[in-house]
Amino acid sequence: MNPNAPRKRTATACRRRQCALFQSRRRERGQAFTLIEVAVCLLIFGLLTGTAALSLRGLQRNVDIDAWVERAVQLDHQTRRRAEQQGRPWRVVVDLTQQSLWAEPVEELIDFRGAQLRVPRGWTLRETYTSGDQAAVTASTTATTRQVVLLCSTQGVMPTYALRLSNEHKQHRGLLIVGGSGQQIELQDEQTIENLFAALR
Repeated sequence: MNPNAPRKRTATACRRRQCALFQSRRRERGQAFTLIEVAVCLLIFGLLTGTAALSLRGLQRNVDIDAWVERAVQLDHQTRRRAEQQGRPWRVVVDLTQQSLWAEPVEELIDFRGAQLRVPRGWTLRETYTSGDQAAVTASTTATTRQVVLLCSTQGVMPTYALRLSNEHKQHRGLLIVGGSGQQIELQDEQTIENLFAALR
């Protein structure tokens, strides 16, 4: 019997065990993420999150201005209705300095500015133009205030007027309210708004 045989078997078995251990470690390594892979995943996740946040912010801006335009139209309709129901003239005040508008009775000493409709954050009320009965429009510009006052008769008739808004992202919004009917036209295209205001000037 060869005395070296058990040693050979032991060495071969040892080599097999080492090889199996090495392969199992390779398999474990292949299933785990390296630090670089984790960093790349976090970077991609951060970029996607930032893009989503910017998109949501833009969407929120649009929702805010849409709600403001709707409330401005409601303010106009309520002013006409109150003037008719109460049998006395009302007025809508557009304050370009305070970036707001409100409605109040003409011969009332109560200050209605507490119920003013402020332009949403990020937007600016740039211009107000009127056409029709200019006797029903009063523009007052001082060192501290720029206001346009639109008179509403007891029949609920106001002059036709338009409001122009824009924001820092070069988005534009125009609102035209027809004097006799109170019908509103909303505009979002900058060129169309420019043409409208050129016609009213």
